[in-house]
Amino acid sequence: MKYIYIILAAGLLAGILAGLFLAFGLPFSQIKNIQTLRIVSMGERPTGDAESLKRVISEEFPKIKLSVDKSVDMPSIALNKDRSQYNADTLLQELNKGSNQYEYVIAITSEPLFSPGLNFVFSAVRDNIGVITTDYLATNVKSEEQFEERLRKVVKRMLGTMVGLHPRLTGDLKCVMRFSNSLDELDAKGLEWCGNEKERLLKAQILSQ
Repeated sequence: MKYIYIILAAGLLAGILAGLFLAFGLPFSQIKNIQTLRIVSMGERPTGDAESLKRVISEEFPKIKLSVDKSVDMPSIALNKDRSQYNADTLLQELNKGSNQYEYVIAITSEPLFSPGLNFVFSAVRDNIGVITTDYLATNVKSEEQFEERLRKVVKRMLGTMVGLHPRLTGDLKCVMRFSNSLDELDAKGLEWCGNEKERLLKAQILSQ
């Protein structure tokens, strides 16, 4: 009987730790050091998007060496014609085919994106590959400053995820790693690294003092 109690206690503890992990992004992984990152423009888009992305990354992560590729076509295999949206997961798979496992890549597009189970996404990331759409970020935007702040929040959360920080499903609104399910939530949340996130990024030499 005591073994049953031990198993139940272990399961309860695992559940509590998993809940804390999802809610608060507890540091259970080592931070990776991104030295170089490639920016890829996909599809028809405003000419300034890639440069805006490059500027934001260079300001937030000045130690990362950036390059901008020429624009490439959106892969037709990712288009869901019924939704008039591109599947972000498929885009990540296609981007991964043209990259090696040690290369970091962020694609940016003005096309609308979705992921299975979600009506839309601002971005998607898997391992060292990410994709961002400006389609929703530009919706009801009142100024260039507001658009860039939205982009900055999405970029910081994406790169934080890439290097090993854990996205927060809940928690303080000031935290940039918090999940945003709408433009209102994105506008409301802050740009701050929370808990020991900044300390871990500094220790891994991702950020400058």
